[in-house]
Amino acid sequence: MSFQNLIRPEIREMAAYQADVVPVKVKLDANENPYHFSDALLKELFAELAAVPLNRYPDSETVELRDIIARKLQLSRDQILLGNGSDEILQALMMTFWSEGAKMMMPVPTFSMYGILGKLVGYELLEVSLDDNFDLCTDEMISLARREAVQLIFLASPNNPTGNCFSEERIVELIEQTDAVVVVDEAYAAFSNQDFLPKLEKYDNLVVLRTLSKIGLAGLRVGMMFAGRDLVYEVNKARLPYNLNSLSQKGAAFILTHDEELLAQIEKIKVGREWLLKKMNGIKGLHVYPSEANIILFRVPCSGDKLFRQLIEDDVLIRNLSRPGRLYNCLRVCVGTDDENSFFIDALERRLNG
Repeated sequence: MSFQNLIRPEIREMAAYQADVVPVKVKLDANENPYHFSDALLKELFAELAAVPLNRYPDSETVELRDIIARKLQLSRDQILLGNGSDEILQALMMTFWSEGAKMMMPVPTFSMYGILGKLVGYELLEVSLDDNFDLCTDEMISLARREAVQLIFLASPNNPTGNCFSEERIVELIEQTDAVVVVDEAYAAFSNQDFLPKLEKYDNLVVLRTLSKIGLAGLRVGMMFAGRDLVYEVNKARLPYNLNSLSQKGAAFILTHDEELLAQIEKIKVGREWLLKKMNGIKGLHVYPSEANIILFRVPCSGDKLFRQLIEDDVLIRNLSRPGRLYNCLRVCVGTDDENSFFIDALERRLNG
């Protein structure tokens, strides 16, 4: 008998997640902070990491790092769960609330990992299209959540790939008018003015996710979940032991207590975003969507697939999102350094106007 017959059908039908590796001069596809830390800060960081006892298991409860985050965000340690990136936390959440026939809901388009992980865990996925402004169709989502007894609702705000925040009032409606656990994924919170952390005191069915990946520590893979104590207690049971390695814990703890450079880089990215938006809005035929993240979605007046390939020829890699429907001929660019942003704009103008 072939082992293929033992594989779950939904797994067999899926493709493994792959991050494209394309050798280019300017890489603006992965939503990363493009800046490096100073040599002086790195020297101090490496000295801290050198003292980590690699022959010992990590702190399974991530006490030091959770305490640092709790102080910064004015929360208690037991409201925080840390993971190997937000993806691991998403999976733990899904496993915690799964039962036979479980359903989860998300607006589309949105972060692809919600659907990928949902299928892996065994959820039935319910998708509701965003409106013409890429905001939530709240009435439809509430009706569907009630009718289908949805367990989990995932909302990325700011949203990936659209870059915009969902209306705060509409998110609150979903929290208040459904029996689901509503997960507000604020991976791009550092670049926006929206903040759902203060609402944790009021709503016991609210979960807020954040990450260090978008602001400059993608290599450490540190995801953060915030919720009421009782909810965190239950989700923690689905977390694998020693899930966050010692180097990531120590590195994140050091940077978060020496965060002047990190905060300055975030401000530079926000300035770069506004410069890019202004330049892109000045290119004839380009439809540029507003952004409160470090990414910008735009629709081109030609084949998105072709322009994507042409930009690679010009040594620029962005994200090709073009597919039938709302994202037809849409591409997404991440904010880079000043030089990278200028390089991208020059290539874009040359291809569109040449």
